[in-house]
Amino acid sequence: MIGYYPLLKCPANSTTTASGVPSLSKSVINKVKINLPPLPEQRKIATILGTWDKAISTTERLIDNSKQQKKALMQQLLTGKKRLLDDSGKPFEGEWEEVKLSDVAEVIMGSSPKSSSYNQNSEGLPLIQGNADIKNRKSIPRIYTSEVTKKCHPEDILLSVRAPVGTVAKSAHEACIGRGISSIKAKTNHVQEYLYQWLLWFEPRWEQYSQGSTFEAVNSNDIKSLHLVIPTHSEQAKIASVLNNADQEIKLLEQQLADFKQEKKALMQQLLTGKRRVKVDDKVVA
Repeated sequence: MIGYYPLLKCPANSTTTASGVPSLSKSVINKVKINLPPLPEQRKIATILGTWDKAISTTERLIDNSKQQKKALMQQLLTGKKRLLDDSGKPFEGEWEEVKLSDVAEVIMGSSPKSSSYNQNSEGLPLIQGNADIKNRKSIPRIYTSEVTKKCHPEDILLSVRAPVGTVAKSAHEACIGRGISSIKAKTNHVQEYLYQWLLWFEPRWEQYSQGSTFEAVNSNDIKSLHLVIPTHSEQAKIASVLNNADQEIKLLEQQLADFKQEKKALMQQLLTGKRRVKVDDKVVA
């Protein structure tokens, strides 16, 4: 009844063949010894762990649905197909302005320092070179450089300029940016979060923008000449707020999912080893 769960923790999972390729043969499985409680307790444990599995799968579906909803919202709001309400409760009006990214933002291309300046003892500034220095859309200090070439600041938009081109993130700290990254900062009267959301929306479109050629890298002109249509500052702020709220909801669900997985893992360790016993038919098995 409960056999599936112990096998998830079974040492045989790490068995390899002579070629070094991980495998799990029938003979290995047959030799695995599993400590099993009485059948009623097996059923109870399986039910408990199954409940956690359902919670995890439900949360995964909620995350997928929320991401799809945000994607649809971006398509409507960032193209002007749907207009939000202004502070007086009336829909925003007026034509949007067609601009180049360089008209509304400062774009700084990264420049890599000499490798001899690299260190891991926090000397200088963190070095952001590419996707290896980004996690969950935020920069993470990995290596440092004592030779600062080009600099970005907290909340600057980071754009990958080498394959995969177009990946978007935010700087979580002051850093030196290498040649694999550009930083983007909104000019006065434009909203930084709006530009971030627009670049997120544009992210999968870089391939289309390349007109079918293999996109190994982009240069300063490629980025600065990006065309976008933007509303007034106040409408930019409203759109950015709505999309940022959607991002926060997704993050909360992702954190909840991580918590569920961690709690289930801890519970498996307790229940499947007998360290913690369960109540069966109004009787605690101990």
